[in-house]
Amino acid sequence: MSKISPLACVDPAAQIADDTSIGPFCVIGPQVRIGPRCVLHNNVTICGDVVIGADNQFFANVVVGAPPQDLTYHNGLCKVRIGDSNIFRESVTINGGSDKFCNLTQIGNNGLFMINAHIPHDSYISDNCLIVNATNLGGHAHLESNTCLSGIVGSHPFVTFGRYCYVGGVSAVTRDVPPFTVMAGGYPCKVRCINEVGLRQADFSEENIKALKRAFRRLFRSGVPKKQLVDEFETEAIHDENVLHLVRSLRRSACHQHNRFLEAVYLGQVSRDDNIWEGCEHPWAPSLIGAKAAWQLNNQGEKA
Repeated sequence: MSKISPLACVDPAAQIADDTSIGPFCVIGPQVRIGPRCVLHNNVTICGDVVIGADNQFFANVVVGAPPQDLTYHNGLCKVRIGDSNIFRESVTINGGSDKFCNLTQIGNNGLFMINAHIPHDSYISDNCLIVNATNLGGHAHLESNTCLSGIVGSHPFVTFGRYCYVGGVSAVTRDVPPFTVMAGGYPCKVRCINEVGLRQADFSEENIKALKRAFRRLFRSGVPKKQLVDEFETEAIHDENVLHLVRSLRRSACHQHNRFLEAVYLGQVSRDDNIWEGCEHPWAPSLIGAKAAWQLNNQGEKA
C-alpha cells in the first residue's frame, strides 16, 4: 500500500501508486494520479486534473495544478502533466493550463526546479531542464531540452528558451533565447556568446562547438541584418545539425516583431503552410494558430 501519513488529506478518488509516499499535511485532490516511487514531503498541495509519472520528489509547500494566474480565466478545465524523475524543491508553483490556449501545462523528465521557481499556465518544459531559485516565467513559456535558467530570472509571456541555452542570473528576458547561447544582462538582457561550458559538459564534440561558434560570429557579430544572414544560411548546405537548428530557431522568432515565436502563433501571424515548422520542438504549437481570435469569438470579444 501507499505510505500515506494519517495527517495527509487525500481524496478517495485520487489514484496513488502503491509505493508512493505522502507526508503529513499534504492535500491531494480527486482528479490526481500519481505514479510509482514518488515522494511528497510535508505540506504539498496537488489539485485539478494532474497526472504525475514515476520517481518524482516534491518538497514542502509545492503547489501543483492550481488555476492559472490570469484575469481572463473562466474556470475551464486546466491540466498538468509531469513526466519522470523530476525534483521540485520548496515552494515551487506549477499552474494548470488556461481555457484560452491549450488547457495544459506539461513538464518532461529529469528536471530540477529550485526553491520558489514558478511554472506558469500553458507552459511546455522539455527534458533535463534546470530552473534555479526564484525564477519566474511568463505564461505560455517553452523550454527546449537541456535549458538552464539561473536565479531570479524573469521572462515575458510566450518566450521560447532554446535547447542548451543558459540565462544568467537577474536577467529580464523579453524575446526568444536562441539555442546553444548564453543570454545575460539587465533589461533587456542580450545574447552574449555560445554556451561553450554547457556544451562541453554535455559532451559536444570540438567540431560541433567550433561550427556553432563560427555561425554565432556570423549571425550576431558581423553587423549584417539577421534576416539577410538567415536567408543566406538557408541557401547554403549546412552540414552541422546544431547550426541548422539555430538558424531555423531564428527564422521562427523573426515571425514576431519582438522575436517571440509562440506569440506570433497565438496572434495568428503564421500559418501551417509557412516554411518555419521544421525543427520546432513545441508539440502542440501548430494547433494553436490564431488562438487569441478564437478565444475572443467564444467570449464575446473580451480582451485576451
